[in-house]
Order: sequence, then C-alpha cells, then structure tokens
Amino acid sequence: MPDFSRQVDKFKAKKIEYYGYVLDVFEDERTIRTFEFKGGRRIERKVHIRGRIGQVIGEQYFMLFEVLFKPEAQVNLLDRIYIGPGPKARVSSVIQRIGYDMLTSIAKGELENAIAKIIMTNEGRWLEFMNKSGPITHKLHALELLPNIGKKKMWHIINERNNKEFVSFRDFFERTGVDPVKALTGRIIEELIDGEKYYLFVHKKR
Repeated sequence: MPDFSRQVDKFKAKKIEYYGYVLDVFEDERTIRTFEFKGGRRIERKVHIRGRIGQVIGEQYFMLFEVLFKPEAQVNLLDRIYIGPGPKARVSSVIQRIGYDMLTSIAKGELENAIAKIIMTNEGRWLEFMNKSGPITHKLHALELLPNIGKKKMWHIINERNNKEFVSFRDFFERTGVDPVKALTGRIIEELIDGEKYYLFVHKKR
C-alpha cells in the first residue's frame, strides 16, 4: 500500500501524463522552442505553429498542457484524449506545459467538472487516499488539507475508517457528512492555483 504520510515527496521522479481531459479548444498560434543535437551540440530552434489548440488537464498528476489538435480531429470539451508518448489519435503534438494563470476563462470554468470527472471515474484510487492517508507533520494530517475539514472532522473520519474502511464515495458521505468528490476537487484546484506549502495531488510546475 502507498505510504500517504510521504505523499508530498512522491513527485521527485519524472512524471508522465498519458491521458487528459479537454478544457478548451480554440484557433490560435504559438511560437515554441524545439531542440536537436547536431555534431555533439544542442541546437535550439523556434517554430511557429497555428491551428486548433486545446488546453488539457492530465488525469494522473493534474498537469496542465496546451496541445495542437490534428485538423481532422473531432474534439469536445471534457473529452478524454491520449497525450502520452508515441502516436496520438487526435493530437498532433503537445505544445507546452502551462500554469493555471494561462488557462482561458472557458478552461477555468470547465476545470471543476473535469477534475470531478477524473475522480469519479477512478473511485478506488481516491478511496485509498481517504482510507490510508496519514500525518504530514506531527501537527498536520493530510486530511486537514481538504477544504472544510478541520481537526474535529478529521478525527471523525479517522475513527470511522478505523472501525471499517470506506467502500464507496456514497459510504464516505453517509458516514462523515463530507462530499469526498467536492472536497478532493477543491483541494486539487487550490494546488493548481499554486502557492500551497504542501502538494498532495498536483505535480507542481517548476
């Protein structure tokens, strides 16, 4: 089982997003940097691209990206698309990783829906966090980082899971009074906005 008491240290290794959810699609242009090695030297080139650009959130580490869609690709908001290494069905290339401040107003508006969808489609992963998460410091528990969960509510959740592990989101809500999808979504958005001391779920953009 993962040690969630060490959750804040889990992102030291390189992380790759394989799938993401579409937050916005628009026509635009970008100038990006590409690199190649020639004669033992690393050469940087700037490439100008134009076309249908999408803003996407990764489903594993909640990284935000801009991608260039293939001209023929059919894409709708909140579609799950492959963005990992190798050939991609609808994406021509991943342009760049971006921060929350670079999201369009439409993308920001869809962010909560996309995160909730990611959480609800992988209930087991998030129940494991609710059942196994531990203290981050001697005075702070990981559960306390979720919105509207203070010491009293945190101890109630811990006592409930010690009696019997939570088996579903519905079970969690009925026994604690906390909507787990809403609480997890809220924390992930806080981490995406940045400025947090601890990052439980989001791979922080360096």
